[in-house]
Amino acid sequence: MKFIPELGTLLSQFVVVGILFWFLKKYALPPLLQAMRARSEKISADLKSSQASKAAAEELVRSRQQELQAAQREAQEIIKEGRLRTETETTAVLLKTEEQAARIIADARTNILKERTDVSNQLKQEVATLVYKVTAKVLEKELGVKDQERLVAQYVEQVAGLKR
Repeated sequence: MKFIPELGTLLSQFVVVGILFWFLKKYALPPLLQAMRARSEKISADLKSSQASKAAAEELVRSRQQELQAAQREAQEIIKEGRLRTETETTAVLLKTEEQAARIIADARTNILKERTDVSNQLKQEVATLVYKVTAKVLEKELGVKDQERLVAQYVEQVAGLKR
């Protein structure tokens, strides 16, 4: 058996396929090619847009990083200034406190010396008064040796009582 198609059928099939290709080329292929071109252009535009968006996003990230670094530097400066100000204020307060303590000690010493001088002057005045009184009594009466010793002992006891 031989399988060779008839020449007429073969030619008619070639003509039908040719007409089909011509019809497809004339009517179906142009809109399809146009849709494919439009799709390709849209994809190309979207790629360009995404690249521009990516570049803008990278620029924004760089900008934000720079702002963040600037803010961190500023924060460090503020912290440094705060520490310096605190140290300065602490030193000033310590100096002021030391000055006040020294002044208080000096005032206390002055007061102690004044009180000591006042007490000493008072004691001297009382001793002088007692000596005057004893002398006046001695002169008023002529006392014997025993009376004079008793008077001096009383005087010594009075002076000893004043020193306490």
